[in-house]
Amino acid sequence: GRVLLNGTTYLATAMTSTGNPELVGTLVGTTASSGFSGTQPFVWSNGWIAGIFNLAAGSTLDFTTGNTKFLGDSTLFVNNGRFNWRQGLLQNRGNCIINNESGGVFDMFTDGDVFSAYNGNNVFNNKAGGLFIKSGRVGPADQISFIDEIVFNNSGTLRSDTGILHFHSPLYLNAGGFILRNGSLDAKVRSHVSTVLTGTTTVGNVTFELAGDWIGNTTVGTAGNGTLATSPGGNISWIAGTAHNTLNIATGSTFEIGGGDRKHMGGGAVINNRGNAVWSGGEV
Repeated sequence: GRVLLNGTTYLATAMTSTGNPELVGTLVGTTASSGFSGTQPFVWSNGWIAGIFNLAAGSTLDFTTGNTKFLGDSTLFVNNGRFNWRQGLLQNRGNCIINNESGGVFDMFTDGDVFSAYNGNNVFNNKAGGLFIKSGRVGPADQISFIDEIVFNNSGTLRSDTGILHFHSPLYLNAGGFILRNGSLDAKVRSHVSTVLTGTTTVGNVTFELAGDWIGNTTVGTAGNGTLATSPGGNISWIAGTAHNTLNIATGSTFEIGGGDRKHMGGGAVINNRGNAVWSGGEV
């Protein structure tokens, strides 16, 4: 049956349930093992999570209702299962860390603003083997799932299957990561503020738009040295912003310079194109 968590609940271990727990109050994890493991979804419809919270592998958290939900100051949220974002802001109160571990899925089922911040220094780590996905939309194809007010580190897979997965905060693309789409619906992944390339990221079956600063490693000769590559169906599209340091387009990759906005080369910037570059608009 349904278990309603109202008031303040302290967890010193994993809460194991075959029922339907729903959080509307405050949940405080007090040890490294605090969290949830269950066969039915844990519903977060209102309230706070603070301290440490682990979502176990094979478990699901449903983030529902239009209410803003909160991660308390310095909260560590670790996802080894499936986090279904359906609506409502997740506000980080400051110094929060969300780790999407290998095998973890953070899935946005529709359009909308996903994160906000009361104070800064909030980080989302999509680790190798982790999946951060926009799987649905209700509006037209140009509708977005909006990621801002959190620094985003990707070593796993970013995926937009429909609509636009839009990053409006610093996006760090680490070695071995992927930007993908499943299927053939209209979809893009866009980075609008800054994209820092620390290794090689592969773009497949989707367009990845660079619309802000894109920054390679500062030291020439560093492994990867800031590289984007494409696999079949992938396209790297520079539509606005400024290139910095040394950037590489890998051999055989598709690179488009387009859109009506002017693009800029920062002082000392180098783009090494070893792929297939096409200019379709906007001076550099």
